Amino acid sequence: MIHAIIFIIIGVVIDQILKHIIGSHFEYDINTSGTDVIGDLFRITYRENTGVVWGLGGNESWLRPVLIVISIVALGFFIYLLIKYYDFQNHKFFSIAIILLISGTIGNLIDRVFLGYVIDYIEVGLFNFAIFNFADSCLTIGTIILLIDILFGKSGEFLK
Repeated sequence: MIHAIIFIIIGVVIDQILKHIIGSHFEYDINTSGTDVIGDLFRITYRENTGVVWGLGGNESWLRPVLIVISIVALGFFIYLLIKYYDFQNHKFFSIAIILLISGTIGNLIDRVFLGYVIDYIEVGLFNFAIFNFADSCLTIGTIILLIDILFGKSGEFLK
């Protein structure tokens, strides 16, 4: 279990360091297309996301406290799963997924509570997709790993 806590802390620290670097070295401007890192394929574009996925609902004043409460409830659920089912030896994918979900949730929750918005900065030009951050990546990858493991791996057996 101590390994899980260490990896969660590492994930949150990486997320917060990257967001601090972006927030202090890049200028927020909704009209800019960001700074190319790998041509049009990958760029750094600083955004302050007050909404949910893709910035939906970003101007709604009631949304921030709702998202904070949802994040706290989700975090509690993920911590419960970690405490109850964590077994890296026998359930590696489940354990990795929960660690990623907790790290991502904490990373974005810190932003929402202390900044009032989530700092997004990763833009993949190839897909013309949403701008996201390291915590979002942890949440997405953790969810995918968990779903695959529930459907095809060992997690489906012990979560019943």
